[in-house]
Amino acid sequence: LSTAAPAAQEADTDDSSTSVVVWVIISVVAFVTAIAAAVAFRLHAARKPAQGDGAEAVGAAVSAVGAAHVGENPVTAPAASAEERGTPPFGVSAAYLLNIFPNEVKAATGQSNPNFHEICPVFACGPTGKGANKVCPRDGLQGCSVVDALDEGHRGPATHFVSWCWGYSLEELVGAIGGWVKNSGVDPLNTFLWVCFFCNNQYRLLKKGDELKPEELQHMFGQSLQRIGRMLVVFNNFEEPAYIGRAWCLFECFTSVRGQIPMDVILPKSAEAGFRQAIESGKGMGRLRHKFGAIDVRNAHASRHEDEVAIKGLIRQSVGFDAVNALVKEKLLEWLLREFKRFITDPESMA
Repeated sequence: LSTAAPAAQEADTDDSSTSVVVWVIISVVAFVTAIAAAVAFRLHAARKPAQGDGAEAVGAAVSAVGAAHVGENPVTAPAASAEERGTPPFGVSAAYLLNIFPNEVKAATGQSNPNFHEICPVFACGPTGKGANKVCPRDGLQGCSVVDALDEGHRGPATHFVSWCWGYSLEELVGAIGGWVKNSGVDPLNTFLWVCFFCNNQYRLLKKGDELKPEELQHMFGQSLQRIGRMLVVFNNFEEPAYIGRAWCLFECFTSVRGQIPMDVILPKSAEAGFRQAIESGKGMGRLRHKFGAIDVRNAHASRHEDEVAIKGLIRQSVGFDAVNALVKEKLLEWLLREFKRFITDPESMA
């Protein structure tokens, strides 16, 4: 009897643990199924041609995205000269971004993890900028973009357009790209990323201090995104990503999907740990469901009020807020599903 009791207690513990795991799996599956059904319904409605949602409406949407980008960070439209050649604009290699850029930034800023607003003045423009003493190949004047200042091996025709926020820290952007490279299996030496910070000439755009015309923005943004052909959307976390709070980011994301351009949501390693904790915690699923349901473009903002009003007005008059919300949720849900699969089949990879 003395040995039977502990054995029975151990069996009860195992049964209890198994029950918790089963309950978590059932909860996740139910949550994912419900969200997927809702998103699918919204997407079906969003992709139906709507009155006034023709070429002019899409063109206006693209123009709004560009205008909002310039208002937020006056540096986000790809160079027109690359488009005139009929080829994708140049991007920086993933290998450079992951292996060289972080050390250069830390040396330039004296900080271990600065955000890109802090990095730009000392790395992308100004007397210490990477292209400060180089001639721009586009206008022949001194001062070029970061991508033009790199060795040839670190730049090439962009394979992916990166949509992100300048408020991200160095670790958030680099971590997200690093995780994506590892999980997708792409060759970092032959993967070139169009990131506005690197690929626009900050010396020119910041010096101008004025906005480009909407027609120019539509041409530069829309055509470049089409020629690159793939888009990576960077979230800094899965519960309250800064991305969904920026009006121009959400509309850029929507423009990509409407143009049938493949798009992936990617997150840094720290987000994986948070997701695993949410799954393992009984209360975590409820919090995740609440945060996911709270995603709403109506709450997004832009630094310039007029940009925010223009973007929201175009969304309201063309496809509607619910359509944009559904598309963003669809892509975030794909990431959640991938991570849940890893949690079940390969938990060590999330450690």
